[in-house]
Amino acid sequence: MKSREYALANLENQDLINLAVAHNVHNERGFGPEGDSAYHNHIYKNAKKDAEIIDGAGNKKNLTEYLLEKSRKEGQLYSGQIYEKKLIEEASKSIETALNDVTVEDILRLIGSNKSVNEKYKGKTLAEFYPKRDENLTDEENKKRLGEMKLKDVQEIQKQTQFAESLKQAYFSYISKKRVSEALAKSAEIDVKGDLENLVCETEETH
Repeated sequence: MKSREYALANLENQDLINLAVAHNVHNERGFGPEGDSAYHNHIYKNAKKDAEIIDGAGNKKNLTEYLLEKSRKEGQLYSGQIYEKKLIEEASKSIETALNDVTVEDILRLIGSNKSVNEKYKGKTLAEFYPKRDENLTDEENKKRLGEMKLKDVQEIQKQTQFAESLKQAYFSYISKKRVSEALAKSAEIDVKGDLENLVCETEETH
């Protein structure tokens, strides 16, 4: 299935992941100014230059160039513009979309887990846990169709949707904590250690 193949390519693209995490770290504010700063200086700066994205047709594109082209006014040359916020938003959106097209087993593998998946989740993509939309109906008609379902069916749909959302949240929480920890370690090694060395070590000026 091509969609799963393209989704996995995006989820295995470390620069794209790093930009998505930047969006999560900056907006959730759960890592404090120190974590936000360390991530920006030691991971985000490198990721924004090289991040690539695989589109729905399987084409690999540099994310910045892709967004610039996408933002052009009526296709006019040199009319495109993007902001850093848009860059990390698009990366986060791409990762979330990709998660819908991979299986539960894929997600476990991506976080380095070798645990066995519960039988009822095996081989299922996250998209399968969301309500099925009838493409022949309008949004309003689809909502009406859901409203006419029996209560137990609606509750089952809500339960399945909540499972998929919880899985996504857990995935983003894991990669965010992992990458911020790496950023803080780099900050300690490069910034804090450097400051300490500057305080106590001899420099060329002291000779």
